[in-house]
Amino acid sequence: MRRFCPSLEQELESVSKEILKEAFPESAGCPHYHFLCLLAKQGILNREQTQTIIRNLCAEVLFDLCCSDHLSFRLDTTGSLSPHLTILSISELLDSIHRELSLWQTLNLKPVYLDQMPRLDLPEVLERQVSKPIFSQWQKIFQSQQTLRELAGTLGKSPAEIGRLLMPLLRQGIVSMQPTSDMKSSFLEEPEREDPATKPLIVCIDDSEIICETIKRILIPEGYRFLGIQDPLRAIAQVLSQPPDLILLDLVMPSSNGYEICAQLRKVPRFRDTPIIILTGNDGIIDRVRAKLVGSSHFMNKPVQKEELLDIVRTYLSVKNAL
Repeated sequence: MRRFCPSLEQELESVSKEILKEAFPESAGCPHYHFLCLLAKQGILNREQTQTIIRNLCAEVLFDLCCSDHLSFRLDTTGSLSPHLTILSISELLDSIHRELSLWQTLNLKPVYLDQMPRLDLPEVLERQVSKPIFSQWQKIFQSQQTLRELAGTLGKSPAEIGRLLMPLLRQGIVSMQPTSDMKSSFLEEPEREDPATKPLIVCIDDSEIICETIKRILIPEGYRFLGIQDPLRAIAQVLSQPPDLILLDLVMPSSNGYEICAQLRKVPRFRDTPIIILTGNDGIIDRVRAKLVGSSHFMNKPVQKEELLDIVRTYLSVKNAL
């Protein structure tokens, strides 16, 4: 969706599983297909977008099957998908997959990388090799903790293009590919019945969309509410309107900095005891001391690590609740 229809994020928020069931009672057997049918029926997706998404989803599945060593096959003739949204040519799909596999082989990339995350192992080496803006862009990519396939969707490129950019870094050992066992929950799962207002609200003030999205993906499945604020100039007003239980605050931002925002928050009685965790890519003693002087509760390095983040959040929220 992000790759082929990047402007539809807001429209998608209006579609729920209840609406899907009402429009297509038979959707339980293949909910994702009928979700596309619903988007097409409501005019959110046009005919060309719908066909492009279906064709590329089928190509991805067939690509993965072609790369697998162990397969079993069963033909299901009990039903068919309805309504029909497009007609696919299997021979054309296989031709495109063959070209994709040839490209991966030419680039010396392993197809298994598709569902693995790139990790920056030697940041100091990469920093010496590229300009500061390029290094900053690479850092944001690695901090997002996305698989190669997810990165392709986020950046609007093909997985092979992302792999081609990573290959020189992989050869030098600057970057390694790491398997992930995290299963992404489907947006079509049943909504939780718990009152969301009872969940702790965590705010992240960071100008990087990738950082906010990464932290959101970590916290939401763990039962927390999340609000990402990417405009530091509006941060104070937003947290005043939605007081959080914990604040994650980036140290370096274009129009402001974490020291100033932290100091201003501590002047507000409502936030004197709110945990404020400083996020930074610089692990310097001066930064730590200065952050402590303006009232920060903790200092956490980027890239954000899932277990470290959850440990810090649980620790400070349990202390806050005990007060």
